[in-house]
Amino acid sequence: MNRGGSWNNDASNGRASNRNRNDPGNRNDNLGFRLASTVA
Repeated sequence: MNRGGSWNNDASNGRASNRNRNDPGNRNDNLGFRLASTVA
């Protein structure tokens, strides 16, 4: 499952609540993950 969207999607797909189905063998250069941290 993919959550959110990418620069290739419409703005309505950019929400984290947006979920998309994807085949496990599918490889795209626009799929990934983002790390976030708070500054102490």
